[in-house]
Amino acid sequence: MSSVDEKTPALADLTTPQPESHDPAYRAWTARKIEAALTEDRANPERRLAERAVWRKHGLER
Repeated sequence: MSSVDEKTPALADLTTPQPESHDPAYRAWTARKIEAALTEDRANPERRLAERAVWRKHGLER
């Protein structure tokens, strides 16, 4: 996997779609992270937050 730059990313990099990575190490890392999060979520459903609660917290409630 490539090294991470120590600079702050540009706003456009954070708000526009980026090309998909084809780096096998990065793709394997993201797959492991997603699987771990899903396993944790399934094992502890009481920790889930309702969408409405998240929206309210961030002032986005419809």
